[in-house]
Amino acid sequence: GLKINELLVVEYYSRQT
Repeated sequence: GLKINELLVVEYYSRQT
């Protein structure tokens, strides 16, 4: 479940930029 969270964070961060 942690791996999915990491991907979510990366996606969220990418969207912020």
